[in-house]
Amino acid sequence: MNKRILRVDASSLKLLGCPQRFNLAIVRGLRKSLLDSRMEFGSAVHVFLKYKYDDAGDGFALEKALEYWDTRVSQGMVVNECDFRDRGHLYLTCVQYSLAYVKDKFKIAKIDGKAATEMSFAIPVAADDQTEIILCGTIDAIGTLYGQRVFMDHKSTSTRGTYIPTFFRSYELNTQMLTYNYALSRVSEMYPDTFDWASNLPCIINGIFLAKGNNKYERSGIIEFSSTVREAFERQLENTFKELLDSVRDNSWPLKGLVNDGCQSKFGMCEFSDICGRPEGVLEEDVVSLHYKTVPYDPMKHGKL
Repeated sequence: MNKRILRVDASSLKLLGCPQRFNLAIVRGLRKSLLDSRMEFGSAVHVFLKYKYDDAGDGFALEKALEYWDTRVSQGMVVNECDFRDRGHLYLTCVQYSLAYVKDKFKIAKIDGKAATEMSFAIPVAADDQTEIILCGTIDAIGTLYGQRVFMDHKSTSTRGTYIPTFFRSYELNTQMLTYNYALSRVSEMYPDTFDWASNLPCIINGIFLAKGNNKYERSGIIEFSSTVREAFERQLENTFKELLDSVRDNSWPLKGLVNDGCQSKFGMCEFSDICGRPEGVLEEDVVSLHYKTVPYDPMKHGKL
């Protein structure tokens, strides 16, 4: 019997606060039929950064970011007229980013002669007789800052109510950064001749603080992860994968979001509130067919959530 392949990444692990949400999004691959322009704005910025750090040229990178945005609009994405994150602000964000880092001290590494950008990984981490779990992800860039090897990730957020030092400090215990650190350490064990330097790599965060008008662009200091934190993370990760295999086998997905506020997200209600909160007597399959589409979850294709 062929095993089911379940691909997970740091973003999907966060959904396990409510197992039912994880089931609907990751196991079943349900997506809202309507595209969210706020999330697509961040994805478009990442398209720009990918081509910029690949040395494709800022002009070409900007062209690809706008092309991504226009494609989403053609697919039915609607931008709220009250939201400043529109095509014009995407243009401004990309141009301002280039100006902010015109004399960047971060130097992209070369691996096998290629720029170490958009570095993807897929590592088998757990399995039973029915399912194999693959931990996936894509690291924005690996390079050096003032001579120290680091990996870099970009984060964008609204400046409203954001205290920048606190924003950066939150990444010292961040699931995504710890996942990348863990994955790089695993890769260094698997391929010691090529990636002997990758074990316990620290990170830096390039913050893009969005605002109506001019954005702010700031970089964190180098964030290192202590052995205590890394060991605790690895233990919890192992336990999480074991529990996940049990859930898949038993098809058991408790609606824990009701008791831990998991039904809320930074963009409002959970995207599956139409399913979980449907009126009595309404069939789940009717709600799904009306408001959702099925797209098998593959973090190597979907990009950043």
